[in-house]
Amino acid sequence: MSLAIRIRSGLIAALLLLAVPAALAQGPEPRVAGELIVRLAPGTTVADVAAAPALAGEHLVAKRLLVPALNIWLVGFDDAPGAERAAYETLDAVRRAPGVLVAQFNHEVTLRGASVTPNDTRFGEMWNLHNTGQTGGTPDADIDAPEAWELTHGGIAADGARVAVAVVDNGFQLSHPDLRFWTNPAEVPGNGVDDDGNGYVDDVNGWNAYNHNGNITSSFHGTHVSGTAAARGNNGTGVTGVNWEAEVVAIQGSSGNEATVVEAYGYALALRNQYDATGGAEGAFVVSTNSSFGVDFGDPEDYPIWCGMYDEMGEVGILSAAATMNINADVDVTGDVPTACPSDHLIAVTNTTDDDTKNSGAAYGLTTIDLGAPGTSVLSTNSSSGYGTATGTSMASPHVAGAVALLVSGLSAAQLQAYRDDPAAYALTLKQAILDGTDDIGIQTVTGGRLNVYNSLLLLQQTAAVTAEVEPVGGTSIPPAGGTLTFQVTLTNTTGQPQSVQGWTAAEGPVDRDPAMGPLNVTIPAGGTITRTLRQRVPRAAPAGTYTYFVNVGTFPDDVMSSDAFTFEKQAGLAARPAGEADDWAVSGWDDDAREAAAAGATVAGVGASPNPFVGATTLRFALAAPSDVRLAVYDVLGREVAVLADGPFEAGTHAVVFDAAAHPSGTYLYRLTAGDRVQTGQLTVLR
Repeated sequence: MSLAIRIRSGLIAALLLLAVPAALAQGPEPRVAGELIVRLAPGTTVADVAAAPALAGEHLVAKRLLVPALNIWLVGFDDAPGAERAAYETLDAVRRAPGVLVAQFNHEVTLRGASVTPNDTRFGEMWNLHNTGQTGGTPDADIDAPEAWELTHGGIAADGARVAVAVVDNGFQLSHPDLRFWTNPAEVPGNGVDDDGNGYVDDVNGWNAYNHNGNITSSFHGTHVSGTAAARGNNGTGVTGVNWEAEVVAIQGSSGNEATVVEAYGYALALRNQYDATGGAEGAFVVSTNSSFGVDFGDPEDYPIWCGMYDEMGEVGILSAAATMNINADVDVTGDVPTACPSDHLIAVTNTTDDDTKNSGAAYGLTTIDLGAPGTSVLSTNSSSGYGTATGTSMASPHVAGAVALLVSGLSAAQLQAYRDDPAAYALTLKQAILDGTDDIGIQTVTGGRLNVYNSLLLLQQTAAVTAEVEPVGGTSIPPAGGTLTFQVTLTNTTGQPQSVQGWTAAEGPVDRDPAMGPLNVTIPAGGTITRTLRQRVPRAAPAGTYTYFVNVGTFPDDVMSSDAFTFEKQAGLAARPAGEADDWAVSGWDDDAREAAAAGATVAGVGASPNPFVGATTLRFALAAPSDVRLAVYDVLGREVAVLADGPFEAGTHAVVFDAAAHPSGTYLYRLTAGDRVQTGQLTVLR
């Protein structure tokens, strides 16, 4: 049996939001090559760390003492270009070395705003993206675009694919210098032949559903909408779109004739199908469409095929942004097409102002209109190779279409694969991030809010941060005497940020035991995978039967991010231990180096605390593979010893001690366990 449980925790999301640095999704982690920042226990030197057996062969160099009072050092190590996995393995080994309290990479730091404010000459006028009050409005009544661009500029997915927004409108200036329109290299222009077999003849520059051909004509409206979604960013010219680098698929089809509209959507669907079928060799990676047109007061029941197109596109992963009526009316009551269409893959948008209010001339609806977006006096591209402002829900919805494309470009490799594996379902995850990320401004919509693409990116990056898969090694049948269960844990980071996680184990079956912490404390690189082989001894006193063995992964023992499990059989044949005799349940989450040391007769220790964080007291449990003198002490962040929990000889097996923090202020503490030749450290968090 294999289970996969994912539990989202508000505490975890908040902690990750505070603790994990943002990283560009399509770039490497911004660390300084070959450098670590390491905090050592009092009296420990970098040379002591370098002498640890696990670091044999590593070239660690003390480069500079950064904080003498805290014994924090800048440490150099061998770091070959492109060897990310080796770098993380070195970091992991340093963290486990005796005398190391905390270790991390040295990171590059960027001044806030220095790399996210594009150099486009008229960006300062774009209140919709970055509102400083420049138009007399309310500062920060915007979509937080510069903050979002700190995470991703957009346009290029984690696998190198160019993201595309299909704009269905009345015309486009294809030659505008500040726009990047999709072109079809598989089609030979003007030969009257459907060269790529996608059902459309001569669709080199897109599709004209008015004339049923590939001849795209120019118009102000479509050009303006396209610029809001995806004008070229940071190119020293004009304006920037929500997504700096996405392609715009030009589709003429905003029409009073419904058949034209359906044909236009059909082209967007065909391009995405073609892209998927050819592995990206043909077609376009369309992830969103924009529709800034509709039928005022239309009843969706009269338009089942039009409304149904959003479902059809949604099945392949396309979300559609649609502008509601430019009328101050309740769409819940009056109806509208398309924004009252019932498709889950449709996002209905109204118009907000630079004061964060709904435009008085825009529609609303508590069940039909999802959110607002800036749409009043919005500066964008026009059809004369220049720029101009326009107002309407037409200007609001392309913010959302561009935001969807920005979210896709910000997906980690693992998240992008999840999107490709189940595009319909993952598209709804993207939509939920859009809706949940809004800033509440009290307007009458489903969310009550205005688009905030930065919030949406953060929410998406914290979804299902780490998954765990566990497989038994050597079978799932445990002998009568208990024996040792060996298993392999594979941890996968599904985000575009490195994740530091803690793992622990628990067995359920004829006996139900508290989680026994094991030293599965690792940092997984962005989108990466780490595999560990662990062992757990089964209690001799445990009765025969079927057990479910869990491996949980999270930031704290009480906040599980993901879990996996398998069952094993405990065979009959051994009587229960005599009353009063200690059980031999033991934590055995040791790495390969530790197991080799145990086989050679050395002492090995595992240690963990639960609960953690805690208010009054916590229990620290440690396991010994052999009798040993043990010292377990707690230090504050300045390295001062605040408690000694164990100091003396202990027998092999599992032991528990209590850290009573009632007399200590809230904050972070460090524990250090020394058992024979092994030293382990960890972090405790006291709450008040």
